Amino acid sequence: MTDSGHSDRLAAQRQLGAALRALQHRSGRTLRELEKQVPVSDSSLSRYFRGDAVVPWAVVVEICRALDGDPNEFRGLWETASALSPERVAPPASAGEGDTPATAPVPLRQRLRRWAGRPRPRRRVIAVAISAAAVGACLAAYGVHVAADSTNANASRGAAGGGAPRGEPGKGRVVFHEAERARIHQVTIRDAVGARSGKAIARMDYRDSFVEFTVVAASAGPRTMRVRYSNGSLDDAGGPSCASHGLMVNGVVANAVHYSYTGWENWRKTEPVTVVLREGRNTIRFARGDLFTELDGIELA
Repeated sequence: MTDSGHSDRLAAQRQLGAALRALQHRSGRTLRELEKQVPVSDSSLSRYFRGDAVVPWAVVVEICRALDGDPNEFRGLWETASALSPERVAPPASAGEGDTPATAPVPLRQRLRRWAGRPRPRRRVIAVAISAAAVGACLAAYGVHVAADSTNANASRGAAGGGAPRGEPGKGRVVFHEAERARIHQVTIRDAVGARSGKAIARMDYRDSFVEFTVVAASAGPRTMRVRYSNGSLDDAGGPSCASHGLMVNGVVANAVHYSYTGWENWRKTEPVTVVLREGRNTIRFARGDLFTELDGIELA
């Protein structure tokens, strides 16, 4: 596809996403609430609303049903976006407001009958694949990426902050939490070149600004955290300057996190910072500190 064709496709996708997002805003419903009625995750809905992908027509219809919208209002936008997409997108079945989605879900009884008719070995393989996909979808929905230690390809523990595999002390997996998926207040999510997901947190400029990560630990104890950031702050003389963020763990003030100068869009990780977590759910909150730093996310080992 040419550059102009790519630009036209993105523009059409974003126009459709913006129209659906406006419908959601008028309804007052959150993505988590909408997810309960539409058969896609809140992360996929967010991606569609940003215009990062063409929304399947079946999903457009389901969104309209959930938010009391009219699918016909979005049909022209959808046809334009899907016609420019390099992927094959299922067309709408008809133009009526009460359309049945073209890719309607298979009834549960029918899926069970198909399942029961499969040979046992195949059913076992399918069950494993479904379980793995479900785990991956859950992690992706919360902006979590798990990267195996390159020296231990068989590592399988540590996805929730647990210990290292047997025989490899200290060489567990690293869990990356995206900053834009965290709980935020008085900050901006912006497109960021070089950020892990292409997004980062910026403009943490107010006294009550914060980014709060929720992490789950399999057991209580200290964890090693590294923050991926960019810092282009300048001092009063116009020279490069360090910056900082305040840090709270489970509501308790911890040592501030300090950032060396990198320049904007130059993403680096801090030196290891030790945070003490409790078993189960924990919160790690970054607040406004000295000067300015943009956050890509945190790694917990």
